[in-house]
Amino acid sequence: MVRYGFHLSIAGKKGVAGAVEEAMSLGLSAFQIFAKSPRSWKTRALSLRR
Repeated sequence: MVRYGFHLSIAGKKGVAGAVEEAMSLGLSAFQIFAKSPRSWKTRALSLRR
C-alpha cells in the first residue's frame, strides 16, 4: 500500500475543524497537527480556546 502525507492548513475561520473536514473529504484516515513551527526556538504557551 502506498501512503502519502498532506499538509492541511488550520488557518482561517474553521481552524482545526476545517482541517478535519478537508482530511475526511480526501479520504484520509489520520492527520497530524503541529503546535508550533519546528524552525523556531522561541515558543508561546499553548492555550485552550472554547
